Amino acid sequence: MNLINTQEYSLKELFSTSNRKIIIPDFQRDYCWGDKSHGENNDKDLVNDFLDTLLEEFDNNKSEIILGKIDAYENPTDHIYLTDGQQRVTTLYLLIGMLHKKFQETYLKNCLISDFEELDDDQEPYLQYAVRETTVFFLRDLVNEFFIKENDLKVYDIKNQAWFFNEYTLDPSTKSMISALEIIESKSADLTSDFCQFVVENIKIQYYNVQDKKHGEERFVIINTTGKSLTVSENIKPILLGNTQNSELAKQWEERETWFWKNKKKDENISDEGVNDFLTWYFKIKKQQDNIDIIKEAKFLLRKNDNEGNLNNINVYFEALKTIISLLEIEKFQNQFTYINGKNNVLNIVDIRNLNLERVHNILLPLLAFIVKFEDIESIYEFLRRLRKNYFDLKRKHRKNNYLDWRYVLKIIEISNSLQEILTFNTIENSIERISNIPVNIWYNDEEKTKEQLSEHKNLINKWEDHPDFMGDLFPLFAISENLNISDLEKFYTAYLKINPKQFTYSTNIKLGNIYRLILYLNDGVFEHRTVDGWGYCMRNNSDKKLFLHTDFKIIWKNFKSLSEQELLEFFNDRLKEFFKTTVLRHGENVVEFEDLIKDTRKIGHYERVLLWAILEFLDNDNEMYFDGSIAQFWEKPNLIKVENTMSENQIQDYSIGNLILGTSYYNNKTGKFDYCQYPLMKMLQDKKSTITQSEIEENTTRITRKLKTLI
Repeated sequence: MNLINTQEYSLKELFSTSNRKIIIPDFQRDYCWGDKSHGENNDKDLVNDFLDTLLEEFDNNKSEIILGKIDAYENPTDHIYLTDGQQRVTTLYLLIGMLHKKFQETYLKNCLISDFEELDDDQEPYLQYAVRETTVFFLRDLVNEFFIKENDLKVYDIKNQAWFFNEYTLDPSTKSMISALEIIESKSADLTSDFCQFVVENIKIQYYNVQDKKHGEERFVIINTTGKSLTVSENIKPILLGNTQNSELAKQWEERETWFWKNKKKDENISDEGVNDFLTWYFKIKKQQDNIDIIKEAKFLLRKNDNEGNLNNINVYFEALKTIISLLEIEKFQNQFTYINGKNNVLNIVDIRNLNLERVHNILLPLLAFIVKFEDIESIYEFLRRLRKNYFDLKRKHRKNNYLDWRYVLKIIEISNSLQEILTFNTIENSIERISNIPVNIWYNDEEKTKEQLSEHKNLINKWEDHPDFMGDLFPLFAISENLNISDLEKFYTAYLKINPKQFTYSTNIKLGNIYRLILYLNDGVFEHRTVDGWGYCMRNNSDKKLFLHTDFKIIWKNFKSLSEQELLEFFNDRLKEFFKTTVLRHGENVVEFEDLIKDTRKIGHYERVLLWAILEFLDNDNEMYFDGSIAQFWEKPNLIKVENTMSENQIQDYSIGNLILGTSYYNNKTGKFDYCQYPLMKMLQDKKSTITQSEIEENTTRITRKLKTLI
């Protein structure tokens, strides 16, 4: 019987033609399904799951199943060289051998070896391994001496037989075949005579002729690599392609494999990891779960006879993925993804696959689901922007009540008929299926409602949102404006650009930049907007160090809208003077006199000493950008520490402002002691030396006093 391209054949039809040989060519990998080297922990074989799938299908409906396809070329006639499908075909062949050993049925033997080969020729079985000679000889001996001969041998007896040569123990394929036989033998109680008929007659495989060896080798490079363990993709393909006679679906699978191979990562030799990632994304979307076993899901579809519908759906999502890749060529899409990805470029499928799990869940999966349903490019762009804001709401601790879990976003997409319905979906009032232990937060929140009111100015709003300091969140801008007048909002935005710390460089007003940062630091206000970049930070240097703050931004910002730089400098100086008098010169509720502070810094509290330190650093840095990361350490638990041991007794007792060093303590697990990081008030002490003379203390006191008197 000649094999016709794209036709489906039972195992009986594949293996029962007397002159035919099914050959595993020399460029193929070793057989490996019996090895315990698979799964996430490399401790599972694949034969167990494969047999379980067959047994489940037999128990459930006993109908025909299409177990995927095999790629092969035929040269000469009846010599069928496999380029894809080796692992499945070999496992099925070994299964037939074990079934014959148990039931001794002639129709089973006829699938192992022809009568001519058994009785009159070289006893060559239908399945041949050209990978290495030892595998060829082992298979021949296994069929003739173990499968066909009537004996009581068990698999563990094989290695003790006269026909088993020592060289076989060095053959990876032989070792894996023996392991596979042990697994099949362990399931012997489940292997019935009816199951035998099911295996050879109801399991069908589609035959795909790749025409010649060169083409076969090229296809092998796409789907395999010598010496690698079978991947999830190779395991799932026959399951998902089972029970379908639609050759177009198999063709689509090959096209996806080819696409992922052409777009693989540099360190990948096969397409399978890309296919696995994509299938994982698909099943996560369909199941709305963050943990997915795609083999288990594929088996579930097989039992439901729902493979064809899902294979069509998989291809729809694949086209959606390709749409995303094509959109990355458009600058505004590329900018959004790069921004989301921590300023790292996202230009292609490799960059998409390298996104971290949070970004995959909150950006990629909802975007795929959206594109499947809505194809308009502008709608896709607007939805991507909304996903960006939702993602950054997750990253902002104080904004998490505005974050909606990605699984709920998928549910909203499912039940909505337009972008507008999605963007304005009320998660509180509208019915939405709840997910256990996942809160339903407000999706259409106040900011989104405000943007809806200002929708005629969408381009301007989008421009403001795209400023790196806002990260899609215009809450501070909306909060500072009392009537949401677009003209006022634009003035406030322009004012922010003016005072943005990044604007203060060596070529602009350094003193204004420094005092602006200082005021932000000193204000422990009620304006709660703190973000990862911009609003919550008052200071930064060239290494982009940042500092979290509470800021009373509203008062400051409103003044920036109208005042000149000189007026702003005077405004901040007045605020600093007021702050020094009312906040620094304090110990609890008690007011401290300036002269008393100079003589004894213990007169004010720990917190006030930190504020004093920051003010002095500002006063001492008129001509350069000011930042000191130590403020961040002081902020939580400031301490007043003295240099010990090397100072004279009277110096240890000297608590004047010229002898003050601030620092914070850290518990050292190795030493079991507290280590102190010391930060001097003035540059004279910044070498962190442990000794100081009395004259230096007096000089420091004079200098500090002169600086502080400008505030009183």
